[in-house]
Amino acid sequence: MIALHPGDERLLTSSNITLAQARVDRQTKHADTSTVSGLAVKLHYVRNGILQGAAVDLRIQGEDGVANYMLVDTGSSSLSFCNASLASSIQNLKTKYAQGITYGETKTCNDEGERCESINGSSESDSKGQHEWYYGSVYKGNVEVYDKKSIYTMPNIYYAVMDGQKGMTCEYGFDGIIGVAFQNLNSMKELPSVDTSAEVLLPKSCKSEECPLRRKSNNNYPKVVEPSPIQEALEDKSSTQQAFGIYFDYLTATNYIDDDGNTRDLGILYAGDLATDNIHYKNGRQQVATSIKYGGNRDYWSINVLSMEIEGDPKEIKICADGSKCYVDSGTPTIILPLTDSDCTNMFANATDDLKLHMQGMGDEIVTLEIPVEFLSEQYNKNKVECSGIDGKLVLGFPVFSYYYVAFGFSDDSITFVNTTKQASFVDSKEPGAPSTSSSWSIDLWYQWTTVSLLLPILLL
Repeated sequence: MIALHPGDERLLTSSNITLAQARVDRQTKHADTSTVSGLAVKLHYVRNGILQGAAVDLRIQGEDGVANYMLVDTGSSSLSFCNASLASSIQNLKTKYAQGITYGETKTCNDEGERCESINGSSESDSKGQHEWYYGSVYKGNVEVYDKKSIYTMPNIYYAVMDGQKGMTCEYGFDGIIGVAFQNLNSMKELPSVDTSAEVLLPKSCKSEECPLRRKSNNNYPKVVEPSPIQEALEDKSSTQQAFGIYFDYLTATNYIDDDGNTRDLGILYAGDLATDNIHYKNGRQQVATSIKYGGNRDYWSINVLSMEIEGDPKEIKICADGSKCYVDSGTPTIILPLTDSDCTNMFANATDDLKLHMQGMGDEIVTLEIPVEFLSEQYNKNKVECSGIDGKLVLGFPVFSYYYVAFGFSDDSITFVNTTKQASFVDSKEPGAPSTSSSWSIDLWYQWTTVSLLLPILLL
């Protein structure tokens, strides 16, 4: 029997993280040598308290030394940098547009309690209903995608630099946010001139740190909608598909990383044809759901979940039909289920099977996602699963990537789920040193053997 010495558990933990990072490195290199058009970008894990997510390193062209870990958010469509000092060197790129987004509860901005709206003319809510907002001037120029060096330039795109914010990702370890939903959410206000400050969007009756909303009667600046950065980037590529996909090793991130901070290289963002031509997509069964409209528009990656099944007992879901309450949102750090607290407690205490979500697929197809109740229970105890009540929301937030690779198609409004835990291998058989996809060995066993092989000399000391 091998005895663990003090500190050996930390070595094992470090080794698991290192192996996961090496796998991501191999897969991105393999994608880079592919003849398929597209891009594979490494994603990094950022956590601060309850907030967690996948980030990509983006830099304004000319600011090569400033790393920006931007939250990849399928629940919004704008690109916004937290660091206000970035604006000083890009004044020549400033447009006459300004942007501000408010998340959370509707607030009032006068003593009469008159309803206010977001400074962009729309409002959004995060999973906690917290009041979060930012505003800032909009610029147009090149933004670099970085992986130790620039690997791709998003040419001449719109982005904001926050002049002010409260409760945004900036306060939780991220340097900004890149939204990858539909362009309808990338709205701006057209100001009188390029010299007009974005502060004009703030209400005179409120202090900016308390209320970033403007009374609807005074909100006279025209609303403009521009293509989202991800859509512009996809159109610039020679890919035939306007699509992207997200793979993330959530289990490694949450099982082996205990401290807040940043951990590099635990996921991959695939763009273009690579979104559906990569090892995660090809090595499993693809289930294609339809992204439904919200208010007549394509805004969010909304899903129509028809029923939720626990231990063979299906419960009809009635809140998803209009597209406003059920969606896939990588920027939400939790999975949100439309169950009462008592139903959740009962499920976690008694269920041993998978939770099954049955949703509308393409045509008459039904897509079924299966997530182990044991995993959900663990995440619930870590505040990564919420129960919103039967009239609440159903949000497949960041933890869903522990079991599924998800590809998002702009051209056909599709959301494709591929169960990565049921694949024969997470690595491509063409990669040197990787097990064949036809091998009976699972990737978990391969990793365990590799870990033991690497650490055995240390453990025997």
